[in-house]
Amino acid sequence: MNRLLDNRYRILNSLAEGGFGTTFLAEDTRTPSQRRCVVKQLKPVAASSGLQDVIKQRFTREAAVLEELGHDNRQIPLLYAYFEESNEYYLVQEYVQGETLTQHVQRHGRWSEGDVQHLLHQMLPVLAYIHDRGIIHRDIKPDNLILRQKDGVPVLIDFGAVKEAMNSTVSAAGQSPKSMVIGTAGFMAPEQAVGRPMFSSDLYAFGLTVIYCLTGKLPHELDSNPTTGEIYWQRSAPSLSSTLASVLTQAISPNPHGRFSTAQAMLKALEQSSVASPVIGAVPPPVAPMTAAPTTIESMPTQVASPGNEVPPPPPAVPLPVGPAPETAVPAVAPPSKRSSRWPMVAAWLAAVLAISGIAFAVTTQVRLPRWLNIRSPQPEKITQLPPGVAGGTVNQFYQHLSNRSWDAAKSLAAASLAQQFDPTFFEQFQRISVENLQYTAKTNDRVNLVGENTYFYPDGTTQREERTYVVQLIDGQPRIVASKFVRILRSRR
Repeated sequence: MNRLLDNRYRILNSLAEGGFGTTFLAEDTRTPSQRRCVVKQLKPVAASSGLQDVIKQRFTREAAVLEELGHDNRQIPLLYAYFEESNEYYLVQEYVQGETLTQHVQRHGRWSEGDVQHLLHQMLPVLAYIHDRGIIHRDIKPDNLILRQKDGVPVLIDFGAVKEAMNSTVSAAGQSPKSMVIGTAGFMAPEQAVGRPMFSSDLYAFGLTVIYCLTGKLPHELDSNPTTGEIYWQRSAPSLSSTLASVLTQAISPNPHGRFSTAQAMLKALEQSSVASPVIGAVPPPVAPMTAAPTTIESMPTQVASPGNEVPPPPPAVPLPVGPAPETAVPAVAPPSKRSSRWPMVAAWLAAVLAISGIAFAVTTQVRLPRWLNIRSPQPEKITQLPPGVAGGTVNQFYQHLSNRSWDAAKSLAAASLAQQFDPTFFEQFQRISVENLQYTAKTNDRVNLVGENTYFYPDGTTQREERTYVVQLIDGQPRIVASKFVRILRSRR
């Protein structure tokens, strides 16, 4: 194989191939050392000529994110270059020599508790770093963690956001978009399986990755409860300390309410006790084995821009406040109803579907989940600083509540000034609303400005896409949306 890409990168061999493209090992012919690198070919799905500009913009934006991540964190590969050739897109990244966790376990056997503790303390700060920038990896698994040969440090590869940029705006007919679910069956959290990734989705996948190192078993090889979705992994690691067992069990809870909300919280739980913990006791008896289901943040407006007479005219946009938002008491998020106890069964059902369906699949925009499948977190502790990732998550959660017709929960995420204008009848005209490509444009300790792209899905199958800005601010220790403003229509209703 002597193919030359971009008149520079000579392909040596193929490293991996999948539905999103091919990964090659190559050498850079324009460096004195003929430096080896990884070239990732990304193929858009049935992209029409009219969508090429949109795909290119998204590809460029995601490449810029990868460049920043790798530049500021040595446990993420460097991005050397990106380019387009023959309507295909390529990333050129640092070649990390070493073994994946899968290869290491297969060659050297299961890990000790000390080795796993070391891995957790090395990787959780990396996940916190990624999440603080509003990014969800979405495909953490043993194959995507490489133990670097020169120092043994784990390196996280193969971020899912670029794959979605190649696929989320394109359908086979170039018409209504589909949302691609990125992830791997077994390691993918239930909410990710329905296109609603959260930061804790990465912790779920990482928890199962750590359990693989401890037990040598993939998720589908572990006993589980088909009713609740719980995975009874501890029987395969009977000598584990109770502290570590408890942390990992919480990380892989099928219900996101039961998980750690942040990587920092998971790390803090590990560090709670500096003394050795007693060995865990008996674990629940196994039930029939099943695959645990294995999602970046995407998804507030109070109105939709209206071209012509297609949509009712919007109310006035809420201006960005000059001073701090009024610290008016905000209603708390409504507690989950009794019906929310059905979530574990749904999680288990989704897991089984994923195991049969494969690695990635499309969720059509016409599908709306029942109201009770509403992912709501328990009331969080007050915080004093607002990371961009938390701000983006607040906007995303707002739209999840709207799409599920959980009006009170949605209002609770808005500041009093916006909550007073909230009109559920306006949002009832949409089947669902999503927000994608959230990027922060400015931030202080307690306020973050964001820009994102909203898609409004109508019952007749038509959609409209627009760009909006958001301002999220800490009010009484909680993130609240204090302003949202329409910027422009990206695609009129059709």
